[in-house]
Amino acid sequence: MISNKGTSLKVNNRYYIMYYCLLLYLLGHSLAFYHNYGHPKVLVVGMVLEFVLLIISLSIILANHHYESNDKVLQISFMSLYLITGLTIIFTEPSVILFLTESIKSNFLHGYFTLSIYITLGSKSIFARRIWLFICSYIVLALYSAFCFVKSNDKPEIVISAVLLGIEVYYKAGEIKCLSKNYKIVITEQEQILGYNDEAKTPLDEIIFELKQAIEKFEKLAQSSGSKMKVPSKEIKYLLEGVLKKLQANNIYSSRLDLVTKNMDIENKLYIEQEFFESHGSSVLSPPDNIQPKNVIEYSMIELLGILKPIGLEWNFNTFFVSECSRAPIKVIGEYTIKLYRLEETFKFPECKMINLLSKIESNYFDNPYHNSCHAADVLCSYIYLISNSIIKRYINSLEWLGSILACLAHDVRHPAKNNRYLIMTQNDYSITYNDISVLENMHSSTLFSFLQISDSNILSDFTIDKYQQIRKIIIDMILATDMGKHFDLISYMKNKYSEDVDFANGDTRGDLLKIFIKAADVGHAAKCIELHEKWCKLVLEEFFAQGDLEKSKGIPISMFCDRENTNINKSQAGFIKNIVLSLYETLNFIVNSEEIDVNCVKQLKLNLKYWESAQSPRLQSSTEKDEFGFGSLRNVRRGSSP
Repeated sequence: MISNKGTSLKVNNRYYIMYYCLLLYLLGHSLAFYHNYGHPKVLVVGMVLEFVLLIISLSIILANHHYESNDKVLQISFMSLYLITGLTIIFTEPSVILFLTESIKSNFLHGYFTLSIYITLGSKSIFARRIWLFICSYIVLALYSAFCFVKSNDKPEIVISAVLLGIEVYYKAGEIKCLSKNYKIVITEQEQILGYNDEAKTPLDEIIFELKQAIEKFEKLAQSSGSKMKVPSKEIKYLLEGVLKKLQANNIYSSRLDLVTKNMDIENKLYIEQEFFESHGSSVLSPPDNIQPKNVIEYSMIELLGILKPIGLEWNFNTFFVSECSRAPIKVIGEYTIKLYRLEETFKFPECKMINLLSKIESNYFDNPYHNSCHAADVLCSYIYLISNSIIKRYINSLEWLGSILACLAHDVRHPAKNNRYLIMTQNDYSITYNDISVLENMHSSTLFSFLQISDSNILSDFTIDKYQQIRKIIIDMILATDMGKHFDLISYMKNKYSEDVDFANGDTRGDLLKIFIKAADVGHAAKCIELHEKWCKLVLEEFFAQGDLEKSKGIPISMFCDRENTNINKSQAGFIKNIVLSLYETLNFIVNSEEIDVNCVKQLKLNLKYWESAQSPRLQSSTEKDEFGFGSLRNVRRGSSP
């Protein structure tokens, strides 16, 4: 069946089952006729034509499935199959075969029964427009009826059967909604009633214009109506004016802190405010100690090929192991994924430039507990899994693949193990450079493009200006989307913009989706199996607590959940999953509707949430009490490797 959802078409298994049941029925009818009447020509001709139809149908279905054709090609393919099937029904009918081969006249009425089943298949199952069902069905019906009328003695019965089938075609065509026609009627009627706004430049302008028109009409209605009508009219007017005011706000997708945190306790509210909403403050951040570029490679990508093959196939891929084996997870996993999608062949950049670029990115990740090269490589693995197990994989192009791979690998390059709030409060050089706006994310993106300005690592040197601008936009948009300060704005934007049908073939749509995919991958550890999730939690908490120690030593307010002595670890992790990650994944999967993401990610998130909630203590844990849950030795966790 082809589902007409907006402009997106999808053939499902129900249509295939019905179609091949019809083919089996045709074969069974030929065998039964041969068994009862002993005409071998009926069996031979019928089986040959049915076999040819089977090959044609399988070719069309497999070609469309394999090459993921667009909607227009899909419709033409299945319309052609429908017409060919109708002709096959005619010429496998025993009465037709006998007349053509031996000039024997027999009863043609059985063919009408088969055609009735055939017409049932063709209504909204494979036609987006009723006109094509009319054309294809009436061609087959007219051909068979004309043939029967000339060659059969049962003319009254044939006329009645043909008329009944014609009515069935008309009735089935009525199930197909002529969307474009209805749309034009609605638009014309709207323009007649509300008028047309010549000055509207955007859909938002049109919405505001129509709301103003509605308010004016309600005012006129209230004035001309009696007292009973005035009260509800006034209420509706106030509602519309409230909507208009919200639409005219600077950013209608900006989240309000009070609404986001209305059901949270004070600790989670404070954490959300500090980490996910922009804050300003005023000490200069010293570079982190023990910055050691990782340039020792124990095993190369080729030697680890067997270990890397599950990337994109297994959600719980263990990046820690690759990091331990190679000491260069970005170089190994980056090279593997670029070659996996044959991007070096597509864009024809030298392998040495690719290796140099990956090495530069790798060596500019600091030896942080969490924001290190292992995390960057893990984000790429999670991202590839999410893309590979959703419908967007059919539409994403090579430029988007290359841009998103680079964005994932460089999204935290040179991360100082301190968050944006700390950099702003301490007036760090980065915050001055980027005007307190997505400080780290702007720095990460700028750093990557500085590497791409160096000739020996510029894999984009042969790109045209247009292509370079496209991939630059992809990379910048994706890296900036990882700013947790924009988290709720992005979720709100995606929920509102993509609440209904999604056109994945549209480049702007894919651009939006790539942003939410990298966000989901960035916090993907929260949706991994509990063993991997807990390892990542230990590392991120070590980084949090180190920042809290530094804030305490500088006499500035300690960020929420960064206080080593007073943080309830279980509560903080449960709150992070419940308030941040779960809604992110649910929004993502509402748009792409992937069973794999639901089963392996969303359900695991809920299991991890229960894990932390079940371990919660009624009071804040001290640092000594944390040993009970395995967090007492955070300082001893090996950084960038498996704890």
